Amino acid sequence: MDRARIMTNLKNSFGLMSRATLVLIIFTTVSLILSRIWLLGILPPGGADSFWLRLPTACASILSVILTILIIHKLTHERKLALLTGFFLAINPWHIEQSRVYSPAMVGLSVLLAGLLVTLFTKKTILKLAISLPTLIGFYLVYPSFRLFGNFTIKLTLYEFLHNLFKLISVDYLFFHNDSFWAGGFRTFGVLLVSTLPLFIAGLFYLVKNFNFAYIRWLIPFIIIWVIAASNPMFPEQQEYFLITPYLTLILAYGSLFFYQRFKSGNLFIKTILTVLIIFFMYEQVLFFHWYMIHYSNRIKNERLYETEAF
Repeated sequence: MDRARIMTNLKNSFGLMSRATLVLIIFTTVSLILSRIWLLGILPPGGADSFWLRLPTACASILSVILTILIIHKLTHERKLALLTGFFLAINPWHIEQSRVYSPAMVGLSVLLAGLLVTLFTKKTILKLAISLPTLIGFYLVYPSFRLFGNFTIKLTLYEFLHNLFKLISVDYLFFHNDSFWAGGFRTFGVLLVSTLPLFIAGLFYLVKNFNFAYIRWLIPFIIIWVIAASNPMFPEQQEYFLITPYLTLILAYGSLFFYQRFKSGNLFIKTILTVLIIFFMYEQVLFFHWYMIHYSNRIKNERLYETEAF
């Protein structure tokens, strides 16, 4: 009887979903699994035990997408916004790259998201603090190299610090050249795809236009991570800034909904422009995987050969 009721509820839930929503869920799920697990021990080139070393990170990356969807839905109660945020995180170049190597930052992100999700189910401050403590301990255990856990001293000049701050939010860094890592970094692409720039602008426009002072508390983690990343003496070779990727994909999700409304109510000219943007986005996604699987892998292989011969 319970099984029949569960099946009925599932059918009703799927029945309430639009075709576009179902396609988005299916595409996000397939892209998550394929881009994280397929040839995990081979791409990028690694040692004999690469698959098992990378598997926890790959699983953490999948978990981070699921947690992000649940958090956005819990905060906004908007299913499409939550799914779009998860979708853009699933296909994000930096997120894919970090999911296929041993990445403490990726595992740390999943721990923080899990802790945040649990705190959203209670309104009592004492319980939120009680949940935050094991979350921070777990974050330290999986990401001990995080800047705050070491000797946090700013050795940069004010000019260098401000330069780093502005670089992290620059168009060049976000959309063209993400040089965060020397070893394994996918420097030929930005944090986001160039084709998502219109979505990013539209999303920022929407958020600024509908700004509420209650949102400031959700900006505090972004600002803290931004400052920590910019103050790293190893800049730009730092990992801390990776933790803000859900923020960026949330902006893209807002931008997508903005354009979706224009597409539904727009004339033929607007629909044509948006269709061209979608085609460009799909092309760039294919191009990214081509560069990742061929050129990027060859570069990593050549760099490791050079290190072996030189040292």
